[in-house]
Order: sequence, then C-alpha cells, then structure tokens
Amino acid sequence: MLTPLKGRAPFWPLDPNAAKLEDIEVWGDLAVKLSSRLCTVTLAVFEADYVARLAVRMPLKSLNVCAEQLPPALIDEVFAQPPLMTADIILWVWKNRKAHPALAHLLKLEHVVTALNLGRLPKAWGAGQRELHSQLLDKEDFQKYMVQAASDDVPTLVGALAGASTFTTGERQSLLVKLSRHSDKIREHLEAGAGSRILSAGGQGATATPVAAEPIYTSLASHRRLIQELHDIINIHQPENREALKTARAHGDFRENAEFDAAKERRNFLTRRRNELERDLARVNALDFRTIKPARFIDFGTTVELEISNGGTET
Repeated sequence: MLTPLKGRAPFWPLDPNAAKLEDIEVWGDLAVKLSSRLCTVTLAVFEADYVARLAVRMPLKSLNVCAEQLPPALIDEVFAQPPLMTADIILWVWKNRKAHPALAHLLKLEHVVTALNLGRLPKAWGAGQRELHSQLLDKEDFQKYMVQAASDDVPTLVGALAGASTFTTGERQSLLVKLSRHSDKIREHLEAGAGSRILSAGGQGATATPVAAEPIYTSLASHRRLIQELHDIINIHQPENREALKTARAHGDFRENAEFDAAKERRNFLTRRRNELERDLARVNALDFRTIKPARFIDFGTTVELEISNGGTET
C-alpha cells in the first residue's frame, strides 16, 4: 500500500543496493535517537528485508540502531554479501561477532584492506574508516583474529597488506611486525623475502613491477612550511593532545565522553599527519628556483627537432 513512497525521499531509496551513498548519508546526519525512530517508522511502512538491505549500507551509528530492530536470521542472510564492503559493516560484524557467527567470513584482512582503500566516500563514512584503521594498527585482539581467520593461507593475508594503499611505509612495517608475533608461519614467510617485497611495493601489491623513484622538488618556502608544521606537531600539538586525553579520562565513562572521543580522533590525525610529513621530508628536495636559468630548458609551446640515434629526426 505504501510502496510508492520508495524513492520519494533520500532516506527511502527505491533500491537500497543501487542507491548512491550520498542519498543514504542523511541517516548518518541524524542523531542516534532520531535515527532509531526513523528506523522504527521505516519498519512500520516497509518490509523488514528492505530495511536490512538499507541498513547494510548505512554509516555505523545508523547501522547499529537499525540492526537492533531486525531479526537476527534476516541480518545473517542480508549482511552475508554486502553490496559494498565498507569499514562500517566490518566494524559492526566485529563488535557483534559472538551474536552473529555466521558473518565471521567478512572478518578477513583482504576485506579490511578493501574497506580502507575506498576513496571519495561521503563524510558520514569517514569515522568508520578511521576506527577500522586504528583497530588494525593498534588493537592486538583484532590483529590476532585476522591471523586466525587466515588460517594457513599466509600468502593471501600478507598479499592483502601489500595492497593497502592507505598505509604509510612505517605503518605497513609496524603491522607486519605485529602480525608476525602472532604466527610463526607469517614470520617465516616474511623472513623468506615477502616482507621486503611488500615494503618496496609501497601499497602497489607484492607482485608489482618496481618503479624507479624520481626526485621530488619543492620550493624553499614550501620546504620550510613542511618543517615548521612537523615541528609544531611534535612540540606543540601532540603535547597539547596528551594533556587533553588526560583531562578527558578524568571525566569517567568513556562511552559517553565526547571530549575523550574528540581527543582520540585528534591524536590519530596528528599521528597520521606526522608520519606523512616525516615521509615527505625524507623524499623531497628543497630547490631555490631563482637559480634556474630558463635558457637551459625548453619553454612551453616551443617546437623542437630531435635527432634520433639511428640518424633520423623527429619533430
């Protein structure tokens, strides 16, 4: 009777599987209580299968409240093959793995890397990616689970990490060390040469053809700005953030502590930015462009004639 309402509002797309994330983002923009109420109304208007197919694509906080109102068997059926492997669905399965063991197949490193590599997602999905990134790098129980889920398929697990384009070289190296602590087979595989190939691939994949690194240049002013930003992060922002975390911890319950969540997110950002700056400053060369004489180069728009080694010419 009310089916024609589908597609008339962004929070009720005609086909949840085909809807753009930008249209579903309105669920993530709502406060948790309002999102829960909207889910209740949606269940009253449409069939539960429609809500489940919509929930599997939602940002984590909306996914949580909708999943609470859906039958567990339906969740196991619909969530088993999500149309888009987002960090949010992986985090939800991780946090509810005991209640939904049928979804354990989603908790694999290759799926985690796929979710982290997704780019240009709407803002509402950014928090999930940041949390999943932190889980993989910092949480020992999550790392152990990834190792156990891989079982004896060590090459697939290690190869998945090679394709993690969102990790810096330092993060990738750190994670390799942490994973090897949980598995002798992983350690042996890395010591056999796989670890070096992954680090040299830099996220291009373990079998990628190495590309000769080209020198990178920037102006003296730009180089000074990078150095100053790194200096400020190390000597100003990170100490301030540590104090903010101490203050937030003193408030008690972390689950309802918005200040603590904000300080943690700030810490993660500063850590990532520091890694980026240290990596860039190690690769970038400062150059005084005033010393370059244009006469030594070809101006844009100039036609030139090249002499080929075989005696011919080419314009």
